[in-house]
Amino acid sequence: MYRTLYLLLFLCVAGQAQVTRSAAGPATALAAPKIVNIVNFIRLLEPRDPAITEDVLYQTVVKQVALMRQHRLRGTFLLQYDALMDGRYQSLLRNLPRDSFEIGAWWELPQPLIEKAGLKWRGRYPWDWHANVGFVTGYTPAERERLIDVYMADFKRIFGFYPASVGSWFIDAHSLQYMYDKYHIVASCNCKDQYGTDGYTLWGGYWNQAYYPSRTNSYMPAQHASAQIPVPVFRMLGSDPIRQYDNGLGGSRQGVVTLEPVYKFGGGDSAWVDWFFGSFVSSPDLGFNYTQAGQENSFTWDAMSKGLGIQFPLIARLRDQHKVRVETLATSGRWFREKYPVTPATTFSVGHDVAGSDKRTIWYDSRFYRTNILWEGGRLRIRDIHLFDERFPSVYETAAVDSTDCRFFTLPFVDGYVWSKRDWLAGLRLKAMVDGKAVELEGGDPSFVPMGPSRMRVNWPVKTVPGHFVIDLDEKTLSVQWVGQTKLDWFFELDVAEGADLPFGRIDDSTIACHFEGMNYSVNAKNGSFSKGNLPAVFTIQPTGGRIALDFGGQEAAQAHLFGEGVISTGDYETHPAFSPGGDTLYFLKGLPDANFFSICVSFRKNGKWTAPEVAPFSGRYLDADPFVTKDGKTLYFVSNRPAVEGGAVRPDWDIWKVDIRAKGWGVPVHLDSPINSSGSEYFPTIADNGNLYFGSGREGGKGRSDLYVCRWVNGSYSVPENLGDSVNTADNEYEPFISPDERFLIFMATYPNGLGNADFYISQRVNGVWGKARRLPEPINSDATEWGGKMTRDGRFFFGSSRNKITDNLPRREDMKDFGLRLHSAGNGLGDIYFVDWKEVKF
Repeated sequence: MYRTLYLLLFLCVAGQAQVTRSAAGPATALAAPKIVNIVNFIRLLEPRDPAITEDVLYQTVVKQVALMRQHRLRGTFLLQYDALMDGRYQSLLRNLPRDSFEIGAWWELPQPLIEKAGLKWRGRYPWDWHANVGFVTGYTPAERERLIDVYMADFKRIFGFYPASVGSWFIDAHSLQYMYDKYHIVASCNCKDQYGTDGYTLWGGYWNQAYYPSRTNSYMPAQHASAQIPVPVFRMLGSDPIRQYDNGLGGSRQGVVTLEPVYKFGGGDSAWVDWFFGSFVSSPDLGFNYTQAGQENSFTWDAMSKGLGIQFPLIARLRDQHKVRVETLATSGRWFREKYPVTPATTFSVGHDVAGSDKRTIWYDSRFYRTNILWEGGRLRIRDIHLFDERFPSVYETAAVDSTDCRFFTLPFVDGYVWSKRDWLAGLRLKAMVDGKAVELEGGDPSFVPMGPSRMRVNWPVKTVPGHFVIDLDEKTLSVQWVGQTKLDWFFELDVAEGADLPFGRIDDSTIACHFEGMNYSVNAKNGSFSKGNLPAVFTIQPTGGRIALDFGGQEAAQAHLFGEGVISTGDYETHPAFSPGGDTLYFLKGLPDANFFSICVSFRKNGKWTAPEVAPFSGRYLDADPFVTKDGKTLYFVSNRPAVEGGAVRPDWDIWKVDIRAKGWGVPVHLDSPINSSGSEYFPTIADNGNLYFGSGREGGKGRSDLYVCRWVNGSYSVPENLGDSVNTADNEYEPFISPDERFLIFMATYPNGLGNADFYISQRVNGVWGKARRLPEPINSDATEWGGKMTRDGRFFFGSSRNKITDNLPRREDMKDFGLRLHSAGNGLGDIYFVDWKEVKF
């Protein structure tokens, strides 16, 4: 059985190629493209207003199509399931030219879809907008997959293809990953940032443009390609970059100032629309700029016709002037994936506001953080900084919720909305000591200058004293420097409203430690220093050498390092390392590429180097695996299919054995009898300091095909194996338990459907004798490859694992036979390698 596990996992990984995409996108006349998607999503009915009939909704879409065709505008229509099943929409959309119109999926879940998937409808109406009924958050991961399969099957039956784009106000990472893996979607979209509107909160995310979501949190941008879902998520509705952020301040929910054509100040106002698109096309951007026009049919044609009549002719004119690209959501998704292997840095800046306002702003987003700087009344305020961390899980990934609301967050460092009141606006204010008093500095209009792929420079002239500030926004850092003939005692001060719930813990010179929604994170000062303030001032940041530089890349995960390259990790199949207590002897497996045979090998550390490995004297004839050395270094446990008795038949399964390690030579391997070994397979024995033996087994009576067990060492013998229970074992498969010497935690490998790769490492912590719910360990412990054979060194400093496959199908240059042969026979060729991670750098 265990050999079968190796083989199945190996074959899964061998067929899984990690695509390395070129950073160069398709040729375009625009240095930083300005992309407009027109996205209209379609519902069959609107239960909130009896005057809005099905025919009113249908005629709205008919007129949207007619107006788009009149102006030759490409666009995307996303169908809710009830509309998908309506013959009128099928006929209307099926006849649209595919080169101009895209048909995709709108992922709200009405009654017909729920019931066709065999689930019970819990809604008040046939379509219910509550988060626990009309959205995926109200259903288990398995139920989400059933709903997706039903929708996709009907969509393909009707249109002859699967949708390439799926949009929703919010959608979970499990569903996105499933849609990508099985149906190959290329783009998604979610709601703009909002707080409490319609019962949905999405706050602190990648503010505009698009990002690759984390595999554990669809709202959180990933920092690494291996931790991301390769489906770009575009932000909807075209938010006002100045006013949307703190609209409705002091109320229970935000107002709306967006490109949506139904709003009188916003997309339905010609002056605002002219200003918005003027800023959009003139903004000196990093990467690209993006906005989404269009409207859901629930608002009706009467409400949106004026606004669309203003917007569509203007968009068409800008297209004809080659100032914008108007394309479908899927086209933008494919372009994004071709151009960006990871989430890029982007900006949206406004150098001139609407008439009568002196406000200026810039939004900067990268895969590590976002920030917004606002100038008002000649004064500068950093009103937002949120950090991104792919290890921050969403609570909606593993279970259904019963709340009618839904909340997605990132990690706040400055929050000018949540920490504000109407009479007190929170933010980092730029101040200086002038004549013995702390005053806010005043200046002129900022200028924005792109300095490279990820760096935007802001120059701000100051009027209080002669000189200017240079603000550099880069992928991981925000830096500010004073440039002037006059010496200036300047600093930033974070002011917040009374009663604000803040995430800050320890504040010292170089670091501010934070805690939010169960996550620890920090911000470091590469230049400058922090000091505590007195409310409403929370802290100040003083420059060092005239410069402040804040590091927001500290959330980046630790690094995994290849172990013993060329000696231990060579390009052969190497896996499952186990060290002697002193760390000077290494036992590990070498196997055939097809995983049909393994032997236990040994290498010694001499004069600071590892010796060439040899097959251990007791191994090499049978299938041997999973070495583990006891704390005294005198016994090695392993598993094998060798005959239980001399002269017997090779076993069809794996059993646990042990062999003495002697000063000179080895003892005779000893088979562990019942109750440890059974008629099923046993594997991966590890032993706590008190003698308790932990192992995996496929024996009868488990919760899944493979469970984890413990045999307690009591009065010189082992007790009957105990199943570790529901916190660890599931109906899926758990393998390879490593128990810490003090039994405080257990690390194991499992093949869960929502993992990063085919098999991942999980950890369960033991409190008061009870095992806690297992959690997946973050990167780089896990990756999109298969992880197995995990163990800690005796001193607890390093975690060792194996099988991090590095297959690629795109190379930076052509290889000749010499180069190709070198890659074939080197570590990282797609077979197993041995890696290690500094455990203190792992945050979970």
